[in-house]
Amino acid sequence: MATSPRRLPNLNALRAFEAAARHESFSAAAEELFVTHSAISHQIRALETELGATLFQRSGRRVALTEIGQAYARQVSAAFANIAAATASIVRDHKTPRLVLSTIPSFAARWLAPRLGRFILANPEIDLELRSTTDIVDLEHADVDVAIRFGTGPYPDLHVEPLMSETFLVACSPTFNGGVFPRTPAELPSFTLLRSDYEHWRLWFDAAGLDGIQTPVRGAIYEDSSLLIEGAVEGLGIAMVRSSLAADALATGRLVPLFPEIVAPSPWRYWVVSSKANAERTPVARFREWVVAEARTFMAAQPGQPAASLPFAPETASLHAVLGQSEVQERSTAAPPAPHSGSSEHVSPRGHGRLRTTGLKSFPPLGQGEKTPTDRTTTRNQPRKKKQALE
Repeated sequence: MATSPRRLPNLNALRAFEAAARHESFSAAAEELFVTHSAISHQIRALETELGATLFQRSGRRVALTEIGQAYARQVSAAFANIAAATASIVRDHKTPRLVLSTIPSFAARWLAPRLGRFILANPEIDLELRSTTDIVDLEHADVDVAIRFGTGPYPDLHVEPLMSETFLVACSPTFNGGVFPRTPAELPSFTLLRSDYEHWRLWFDAAGLDGIQTPVRGAIYEDSSLLIEGAVEGLGIAMVRSSLAADALATGRLVPLFPEIVAPSPWRYWVVSSKANAERTPVARFREWVVAEARTFMAAQPGQPAASLPFAPETASLHAVLGQSEVQERSTAAPPAPHSGSSEHVSPRGHGRLRTTGLKSFPPLGQGEKTPTDRTTTRNQPRKKKQALE
């Protein structure tokens, strides 16, 4: 049985209305759609006439949605989003499988990137793009398929799987201070302690039972956890480091642990996150399965590390009280050895599978101990940047 055609407004008028409603500006809508301001105004006037309702209140060149306009804008925007998603799905399904992955620079450089070759070799038909950024990506709308986040979770309305927990330990270069190290944790404040907003000394001091010792308030501050580790490797001081990020430096002897029996659980952990719509796509599902297996293998090899499936440590509330925020986030630009800025592309040895990296500087494979001077620090006399959310 044939159905009658649907009665729809002029689609150009709908596009003009959706853009103007989203920007709350006819001028911005005109710029987005590459038309004139008067063309947008004319299209919306025609749409209002057809609907028999006023969608915008006008005051000179300023416009604001009416109550009817707001309700209509929500429905129209959702319809356009559905059309865009359906289009992207068809395009994606008829192209070479592609996976866009986003995570924070320090984790990308020091843990993930050295392992990605195994994923590419196992999945040569998938083109992988790795984006390192400190921005929280909108996984419902951005061109990103899956992300690895470091935070408290649980990220509602997304498909979320815990990846691994994290711990903090204290380490320094074997050449630091001529090889003369503190004999007890209580002696630490008399040595140079490297600082970071995201590796807060209070956590480790509390784990060591040093309630009466104040956290350091002077000296260089590293906004990048990768740079903090490099500062310690270069012998600039003693650092409290994330176990996952410092594992290679510790394994190769570029760092030595101090008081290894004292490990502070982190109130944050790593999560594999995607939109629910993307969660079961083959490239996403394969990557999620692979990275979870990699994390389990890594965690099992770390002495004193909690299992990847363990819940958060109870220190979460106390740390939030120390830092005064609901979730510590990292602003970092990875600064690993042999820097190479921008994007790069690598092809797997089989000639299949392509890795494109964005915002991630090159980093040596596990076991190569090249070093680079630290060059991104802030001191007491320099302005501090406002903290941003991390991925």
